[in-house]
Amino acid sequence: MGPGNIKNLTIEAIEVLKDSSKIISFGRIGDVAQEFNKNISKVKTLNEIGYLLENKSMIEENIAILASGDPCFYGILEYLKRKEVRIDKIVPGVSSLQYMMSKLKKSWHNSNLVSFHGRDEEKEEKIRNIMKSQTSIILTDSNNTPNNISKLLYEKGLKGKIYAGYNLSYEDEKIIIGNIGDEINYESSLALVVVEVD
Repeated sequence: MGPGNIKNLTIEAIEVLKDSSKIISFGRIGDVAQEFNKNISKVKTLNEIGYLLENKSMIEENIAILASGDPCFYGILEYLKRKEVRIDKIVPGVSSLQYMMSKLKKSWHNSNLVSFHGRDEEKEEKIRNIMKSQTSIILTDSNNTPNNISKLLYEKGLKGKIYAGYNLSYEDEKIIIGNIGDEINYESSLALVVVEVD
């Protein structure tokens, strides 16, 4: 579904939602999907999806799993494969990366793509790659916040611009622009950060 706003759904995704016998969805994006299909099961964790899909009564159903973000970039796809869920089709929307870079009016074809979203393994290597790259696009989480990333990169001697996008595509969207090392004080659990090194 991309960042989460209904406007970022493709026509194909809308058709899939309408044609599904059931939709499994996370949080507020499930509210968005109700416009197309009322049979929605909301979940809070990936494990809940696994539990629902193990239910024998759902095996033959035409189920759509609606998740924010890009399913193929640190998204839900790998989890579903590990659970050996049969995947007939993946229908992406506009990704948060595409959305943010479009808002900033910047190309991203040579960008270093990083996820700290729930992933602390290989953190030092990821930081080194950010320091070597002209532009990095970073998925964050509640531990690796834009503010923490800004401070860490500054402490490592990096100079340049930092952009933090919160609640992208929603009415309460906020994009903060500053310099690496600046305080970025905004309350939101998930954000997307763009770093441009001088």
